[in-house]
Amino acid sequence: MSALPRPNRGTARPTAAVPRAGLVQYALGSAGMGIYVTVPGLLLLYFLTDTLGVPPWLAGLALLVPKVVDVVLHPFVGSVSDRDRARNGNRVRVLAAGCLLAVAFTATFAVPGSAAADPYLAAGWVAVWFVVGNTLFAAYQVPYLATPTDVDVGYDERTRIMSFRMVVLTLGILVGGALAPLLVGDGSGVSGYVVMALCLGAFMLVFQAVGVGGVRSLARAGTAPGGAAEGRAAEGRAAEDGA
Repeated sequence: MSALPRPNRGTARPTAAVPRAGLVQYALGSAGMGIYVTVPGLLLLYFLTDTLGVPPWLAGLALLVPKVVDVVLHPFVGSVSDRDRARNGNRVRVLAAGCLLAVAFTATFAVPGSAAADPYLAAGWVAVWFVVGNTLFAAYQVPYLATPTDVDVGYDERTRIMSFRMVVLTLGILVGGALAPLLVGDGSGVSGYVVMALCLGAFMLVFQAVGVGGVRSLARAGTAPGGAAEGRAAEGRAAEDGA
């Protein structure tokens, strides 16, 4: 019985290798994302009901609205990001706008006294800033995750990029989940949440900025002229040749 041909994973033509420094920079951008995907889900409902006194049904509605907006938001940001790359050769401009996420993250918890005294105003404040935060998160996440498919680095190198990213994302999730309750403390009211948001927001901003530099490094490592579509087509042709 003849041996099955070994899959040719895009090696028919030479591809660029990502410098280790650029790879680490890119992966570190996921640390800030890990904070944001963890902390609001962990603390916002408790913050609304127990700290601000918002009725549970209203608190649930305030957290549901941003999730519904996300359904439309991500495809829209994706189209904007694609146009940015078509015009400028990379997605850095949309990505950099997403670095304002730390501001929205902090504002979500920094409910002013006049709004905190009214459950409806408090819920509205949190819902609006949560929508803004999700918008900025999408502005960072969508071009960030699309970048490895834009660069002409081949199957193995692209897998290496995504593996590094997942390790850092996991660390960011663990750090956010562990530090957020500790920074809030017990019985500190809105001020404790603001301190937490400022500390973790600074953490997010630093690592998101590092991630922007990483995206630039990946783009310099080798941007495919036709983007992901051409790369996949080339790998498909190589697989057919090896069959």
